[in-house]
Amino acid sequence: MKFCVTKFKGLLFAATLSMLSEFLMGLSDSIVAGNMLGESALAAINVLQTPMNAISFFAWLIGTGTAICFSLEVGRFDKKRASEMFSQGAYSAVGVGLLLLGFMMFGRNAFFDALGADAEVRSLATSYWNWFAPCAVLEPLVVLLSAACYADGDSRLCVKSYVAQLSCNVGLSIALTKVMGVGGCGLGTTIGNAVTLCVLSLHFRNKANTLAFTRHFSFADLWALCRNSFGDASTRLCWAALFFFINKYVIDHYGSGMLPVAGVAIALIGVSEAFNGISNAAQPLIGVYMGEKNYRGVRTVMDVAIKTSLVGGLALTALLLVFPSLMLKMLGIDDPHLVAAGKTAVRIVSLGFVFWSFVTLFNSYYIFIERVALSCALTIAANFVAPWLLILAFGGFGVSGAWWALAAAPAASVTAIGLYTVLREGVARFPLLLDRVRDARIWIFDLRVTPESVCTVSEKVAAEIQASGGASDVAARAALIVEEVLMAVKDRNGAREVLAEVSLDMNEGISLVIRDDGEIFDITDADAQISSLRAYLVASIMESQKNRGNLTTTGYNRNVFKFQ
Repeated sequence: MKFCVTKFKGLLFAATLSMLSEFLMGLSDSIVAGNMLGESALAAINVLQTPMNAISFFAWLIGTGTAICFSLEVGRFDKKRASEMFSQGAYSAVGVGLLLLGFMMFGRNAFFDALGADAEVRSLATSYWNWFAPCAVLEPLVVLLSAACYADGDSRLCVKSYVAQLSCNVGLSIALTKVMGVGGCGLGTTIGNAVTLCVLSLHFRNKANTLAFTRHFSFADLWALCRNSFGDASTRLCWAALFFFINKYVIDHYGSGMLPVAGVAIALIGVSEAFNGISNAAQPLIGVYMGEKNYRGVRTVMDVAIKTSLVGGLALTALLLVFPSLMLKMLGIDDPHLVAAGKTAVRIVSLGFVFWSFVTLFNSYYIFIERVALSCALTIAANFVAPWLLILAFGGFGVSGAWWALAAAPAASVTAIGLYTVLREGVARFPLLLDRVRDARIWIFDLRVTPESVCTVSEKVAAEIQASGGASDVAARAALIVEEVLMAVKDRNGAREVLAEVSLDMNEGISLVIRDDGEIFDITDADAQISSLRAYLVASIMESQKNRGNLTTTGYNRNVFKFQ
């Protein structure tokens, strides 16, 4: 099993749980309101998807951008810059949160006037809005810490925070709704975010924590955060505009009575958020590989990510085609007329899930490789422009025409962007847009750490260096480093099975990267608790090798050596 594939699969569960938690968090209030208070309460929360997604846009803009920049600096072995980027994100999240709170306090009436919903829906929505408003400050901080902890390898704490957030939100919303009506859902969400923030803060007590605050604020770095995450975060901005358009379109053409069915369609678009778990699992690995310019590693991670996206999209489509009533029961819709219309909406919109999975994956991937304009183009096309144009085109065929437009939008967007990249970049660079010339001088060796496998890999490293024109003494030194570092890892972990990867890059000089998923430790530390003879050998190698580095982050050990 390849090291990066194993790490990807290990991160995938936590990342997917994170995105499912985000989806269920966004939908939980609709579920509680629909089942406990009826379709009018469901419609009220549905029309608030626009301000909710606007808040999420700014939260993701700062949080995701911080995680991406942090991972890139880790990949470059620059701890100081990594700390500066994390601190920049933290200060920015607080500032943005306060500005959003001002909008929530003073922009409510203008929003409802523009939407044009009836008096009952407006009254219920206002009650929810008042108690939800503090989330404008809390959500940016939660997203920031969640993304940063995940990039720092603490996926277990992230899982615990998602469980805490979901359980608090749902439990408190149910209890408070009985007393406060729909406003109780908003208060439950606010308390759930506060609890999650407290749980995530426990990461700073982790011995392996590399997140550190420093006095740093730079508008140039703020722009770097936003630039690196805009493609990802702009999904929320597009959704804010798209959901307003869908609700307005339904109200104008079919009346407020059809808003619950519009809510089902909007919820299905939100389901695509679960696919972000795939790109989130790939991001820490791709970020480090890109920092090393190890494109072969990037390709390996993306190969498994693409296959995972395809399987996930097909499975979700099949599930909802066979059981469309699942979404309706979840949202508490039981009116016979709305149930029939809702089942039709579920079956039609679910046909686009395979392409939604590709939209979310490549939207994030283009950010990872710093093709921001392409990421933004894909995001805006799939999440606003294509649905908007297709709804206007198909709307004349009745309300089902709007659902067919939503199903076709991701397919049309993926096809258009794919054709553009082929024409501009060439078939050879499609779809990852990476230079294949580097791959010829990069070798990756995966192994389970045993004396036999270590000896075999060290010999292969020496052979490849010499075959590619490297000096014999350099080849011998590189082989010795591989052998002694991995055996030191073996000593540290005892009988535990350890998976490792040795990457050899001969594009600019000779670079040797050794990763392992064993116990996290600094191999150069005097307290590393490895045998005295091997510790002496490792220390001697480290001392003689000036261009080297050690970094314990992203959930694994990583040692880098460079030779002329």
